[in-house]
Amino acid sequence: MSSARDWREALTDTLRRALRIETTPEVAAAALHALSPGQWLALDEALRRAWWRPAPPGPAWSPSMPPREREPDAQLFCIGCHADGHLRERALRLSQTREGRLADALAAIRCDDWVAPVRACAEDALRQRVERDAGWPFERIDLLLALSRRERFRDGAWCTLLAPALLAPAQAERRWALLGHPHPQVRMFACRTIAQADPERATELAAWALAGRDPVIALWAIRDLPGLAGIAFDDALLARAERSRFAPVRAQAMRVLAQRPDAVFADRVRAALLDPHPSVRSVAAFAARALGIDARGVWRAAIDQAIDRAAGPAPRGAVLGLAEQAQAEDVARLRPSLDDASGDLRCAVLRGLMRAGIDDALPMLRDALAAPQGKVVRLALTLGKGVPGVLSRDTLVAAYGRAANVRARRLLLDATWHLGPWQSLDMLFDLGAQRPDDADVAQALRHWPAHAGRRYASLSPERRAALLARIDAIAAGRPDADWRTIRWIVETGVA
Repeated sequence: MSSARDWREALTDTLRRALRIETTPEVAAAALHALSPGQWLALDEALRRAWWRPAPPGPAWSPSMPPREREPDAQLFCIGCHADGHLRERALRLSQTREGRLADALAAIRCDDWVAPVRACAEDALRQRVERDAGWPFERIDLLLALSRRERFRDGAWCTLLAPALLAPAQAERRWALLGHPHPQVRMFACRTIAQADPERATELAAWALAGRDPVIALWAIRDLPGLAGIAFDDALLARAERSRFAPVRAQAMRVLAQRPDAVFADRVRAALLDPHPSVRSVAAFAARALGIDARGVWRAAIDQAIDRAAGPAPRGAVLGLAEQAQAEDVARLRPSLDDASGDLRCAVLRGLMRAGIDDALPMLRDALAAPQGKVVRLALTLGKGVPGVLSRDTLVAAYGRAANVRARRLLLDATWHLGPWQSLDMLFDLGAQRPDDADVAQALRHWPAHAGRRYASLSPERRAALLARIDAIAAGRPDADWRTIRWIVETGVA
């Protein structure tokens, strides 16, 4: 950037290059005001690296600037990010008495400046803001939290000036108001600050966290808050944690209950064994072993009860748990769940039935190859490697005809390479004859030469003649494939 460019052109160019924001010099100042705190930090670094030379701010500036004019704030912010420390310090001094997001942002960002005089000037500007309004740090908390991860800022302005203001007893209501902030990191910071400054309200904070929609904060409330605030959860809070929508919270509640079991703890463990999430079932299974409870027995009883009552599908948690530890006697219990609409459940049941040693694995995997969920088809192909007849030409052709969607068909086409290059080519010819307009088959045929590789043995004369005859019959109707290369691979037996 040439030295003749002023701050508007420098800002416009930096917004385009560093933040990918298309703007013009006329509206660049408005775009700067609209940036987020994270974008301000990125812009600070980009402006410092850019080559531009603004006119030094003179003493006549300050009287000529109305207090809330947007253009001078943008100008001072840009000059305050310049590589020249004298310019940064001058911009800071001119913006000390100004109000607004950009003036506040410049003072906070420069508290992380590597030049001590500039940093001292910025800390003085920040101190004046806090003295004027003790609640100022709460208004700019998102920017201040982003800066608190930087060492100079954290060891300087944050520890000596901002942290005491945030923890002041008079700011209790402002701390609680931060719990409604839209940014989750700010809400997490508010929780930690409240636990430190207002430990007597820790139970109220825990109730709020467990009732909220943030899984990180809810888990923090039940796992870390009791130790920070020196409290013990009562039965009502633990019961709420057990009913949480978040599985990690339910699992942690079970761990807390295990440390102080009561008369109904065994019933709670049995209920947790039926939880649909594996983390909760894992904690419950560990507690069940300590209590002498047979986890398989709990799952079998739940499934048998659903079958006997014909009350619809078996409990999901029971099926998932039993599938993880299935034995031969559990095949009849798991088989009905093969038709479940959930791909995750069908995958778990497939693994469980294979683990239990099902006798008719081949028809089961053939049906799974026609499932509408891609993950079920992929798992069936993986499990089929150890079952004779699953990865055969006839099975894959039949499964392709029954495939429910494009994703499943493409997985089946990819699996043709388990047949070897010549059977794979034969299968593609068969599918091309059955589905002349299938774009996926045409693409697989185009990619076949690249995938054939150099690792296959030569063909027998009879097989080579049969493939060449098929190529001659098909090539005229499918000009989009590289038949010359395909013919050469078949004639030579290698790529």
